Amino acid sequence: MKRLITTTAGFFLATVFLTSCIVSKKKYDAEVNRGNKLQTENGQLNQRLNTVTELANRQAKEIHQLKADKDGLNDQVGKLNDQLDRLNNRISRLKDSIRDKEDDITDLQSKVSDIGDEGKRKARQLGEEIAAQKKRLEQLQQLIDQQQRATEALRKKIADALEGFTSNELTVTRKNGKVYISMQEGLLF
Repeated sequence: MKRLITTTAGFFLATVFLTSCIVSKKKYDAEVNRGNKLQTENGQLNQRLNTVTELANRQAKEIHQLKADKDGLNDQVGKLNDQLDRLNNRISRLKDSIRDKEDDITDLQSKVSDIGDEGKRKARQLGEEIAAQKKRLEQLQQLIDQQQRATEALRKKIADALEGFTSNELTVTRKNGKVYISMQEGLLF
């Protein structure tokens, strides 16, 4: 804009000085053409200046927007770094917890193995005790069977011996878990 004013003022002064002097038509036409060229050039330069100014304004807005985006991204990076630190801390705690759990598992496996060995030993011991008790039970069963056979044989002998006697000559009573047999005097001989 200043250039336009300067160019116009220069043109005006040139016209004043040139008109005060007698100038040939050729020179006058050349100066007018030169003034027209300068005005055309001035218009073109003003258009270029407006275009460049608009471009500079747009770029300034873009720069401002990019700075705002950069600030926003820096904030996000800061937040993400904080989150990353928290996650790394959590991962570290989880790894420690996993190591502790693995140690616990190892201890438990050792205890289970010890208990399993102890259980096997006790099972073997119980098996031996059961076998011994079974053998003892079989022995007792044999004794009971022998006792029953002896009792049956005794009953049979008594029944055979008492075969000729009547019931009024012999009485059998039980008192306090004992069996009493009473016989007539004649049976004793």
